[in-house]
Amino acid sequence: MIDENLKERVLNILHEYQNKTGGKCGISAVDILKLSASNEAIRPILNYLYKQKTIIIRKGINCKLIFKK
Repeated sequence: MIDENLKERVLNILHEYQNKTGGKCGISAVDILKLSASNEAIRPILNYLYKQKTIIIRKGINCKLIFKK
């Protein structure tokens, strides 16, 4: 099951980061973990958002980056 409260927090983090960077920079999963919760809690949420096509994942120079669609 997906924790709706945590899902909203992750979406808010992505939305704020997108507004801050003008949508040109993605945020890494590690940065989301620093701001939010543990990997075990975040991973299913990111998978769910990806399957729902709410987020896009792209390969960055050092890691995968997450963008809000």
